[in-house]
Amino acid sequence: MSIINIGLHGASGRMGAAVTEAIARQSDKFDLVTKFSKHRNNYTLLDFCLASDIIIDFSSADALENLLKVSTETDKKLVIGTTGLSSTHLKEIEKASKSIAILYSPNMSIGANLVIEMAGKISRILEDYDVEIIDIHHRHKKDSPSGTAIAIGQNIAKHREQKFEEVAVFDRVNKGIRKDGDIGFSALRSGGIWGEHEVMFAGSTEVVTIGSRALSREVFANGALFAARWLSSITEPGLYLMQDIFKI
Repeated sequence: MSIINIGLHGASGRMGAAVTEAIARQSDKFDLVTKFSKHRNNYTLLDFCLASDIIIDFSSADALENLLKVSTETDKKLVIGTTGLSSTHLKEIEKASKSIAILYSPNMSIGANLVIEMAGKISRILEDYDVEIIDIHHRHKKDSPSGTAIAIGQNIAKHREQKFEEVAVFDRVNKGIRKDGDIGFSALRSGGIWGEHEVMFAGSTEVVTIGSRALSREVFANGALFAARWLSSITEPGLYLMQDIFKI
């Protein structure tokens, strides 16, 4: 396959640095042709978009609106890994995806997204097993449970034909005996842990677990490039997820 020209939006952040390093390690597949940051720019967002085949975004929620606007105008595909997006931002992404191909994932780890996908399928087979989701991150993470843990629970509820908001249990204090169908969450925030997610399916005679563990920020950069490679083959506009890549 030909080399993909990448434009990096949010280049001055920590994930921007990680993506820059990952592209350098995969120079036979990708070329970082342009960077954009609200702090340091010698050109316009329009010029940035025009120079790119695919744009990888690890910026901030307040920078996303302009990126979506100009990417749509220039017909450029987007891989969005920016976190902390509101429902309004997600609606804007969905609106833009009517015109261009967008892959959005708040967690670019291939392993974490495999866990999301497989947890749903396993839960349908182990329909009578209790489910607990363990979510572990560093002490500075603001959201709890993480978006990835929520996505795991939502996919399990979907495959079991449940309403997630009716079965999700985030705190067992004074809740009494566990109810059938509950999806429990345990969120731990400590030290410098990058991110771990484990799903436990507990029956009366066995326990089945699946999970993933991020060892460095590099895993998210590699996942973004993995997504960009896949998105380069997509010819139709739409909003895609990492799970769409796996076809499992």
